[in-house]
Amino acid sequence: MIDTTSVKKFLLIVSGIFGELSSLIFLFFIKYRTHNLQLSDVNLLYTGNFLNLILGGLIILSLVLNLFRLKKLKLVELQVYLNSLFLSILLLLVLAILLSKDFYVLSMFKSDEYEFEKIVSVLVWIIYFIIKSFSLNYLLFKIISVKHALIPKNFILIAIYFGLIIIIAFIQIIVTTKTGDEFKLKKDEKFDAIVVLGAAVWKGNVPSPVYEGRLNKALYLFKEKFSDKIIVTGSNAPFELSEAEVGKIYLESKGINPEKIELEKKTTSTIEQIHFIKRTLMKERKFKKIIVVSDGFHLPRVIEIAKFLSLDIRVSRSNLKTELINNLWYRIRESVLITIFWLFAV
Repeated sequence: MIDTTSVKKFLLIVSGIFGELSSLIFLFFIKYRTHNLQLSDVNLLYTGNFLNLILGGLIILSLVLNLFRLKKLKLVELQVYLNSLFLSILLLLVLAILLSKDFYVLSMFKSDEYEFEKIVSVLVWIIYFIIKSFSLNYLLFKIISVKHALIPKNFILIAIYFGLIIIIAFIQIIVTTKTGDEFKLKKDEKFDAIVVLGAAVWKGNVPSPVYEGRLNKALYLFKEKFSDKIIVTGSNAPFELSEAEVGKIYLESKGINPEKIELEKKTTSTIEQIHFIKRTLMKERKFKKIIVVSDGFHLPRVIEIAKFLSLDIRVSRSNLKTELINNLWYRIRESVLITIFWLFAV
């Protein structure tokens, strides 16, 4: 006689497997559509995509392993998992709506609504990651028969997952800074432009030490004839002039011909600035080689964003000197931001 309960459990697990596969495809679609890319542009070996695959793959593997313990598995346990799967797909639908405006491609302006939606989208992504991690832990707990303090153990494991990815990002920053090919410039190389990423501007339209360090490095590269054009970027200065305008004034005060300096005054973030390089400089103006100038702790994230967008750039770090504690803080902050970009492309 057919055990209808076991058949029902089997069908629910198979449904879960197909649901996870669909969820993974939908995840990649949203990550890439946000940046005006297609599913055909997905590189599964990109670090962030590989991490997404590992999480989704482990959930599917846990479901397959649960097929061999149907008699021990309760229907209510499968329903708990399927509810979490449904909720994660619902969150992806919310993200698809939130990100349908192509934040980093079409919304190249500063507005309270834009900033609010970006913050909300990041929070929704984090909730999505927590739910997917919860699903994985829940299924694993059933396999190894963990019965007590499931919720505390679940959240501890989720924190460990996120912490491990941040550690990987921290190591990536160090390795990329030391050995990355993007940092290697030959003395006789010529580039179409030196692009300076904007940074904070202080009261009185004075570049902050971080921004001044970037501008000084661009000045050095210009004088060493790596390029005859400097493009300064950034809009969101809290005072009268944009970051780009303050950068231009500073470079002019150092003797650079104003005709050799271009302004980009709309971008408000690193992601937008890399999109500007790809869309405006590479595609529209047909530039072939670009040097991006920023700080040593910031450039690994710049490189990761460029890789995601299939953009080939070279980078040059500023000579900014920071105290050990500040340098550590900057690297930890960038590790968190790289982790968020890896997982969610925001």
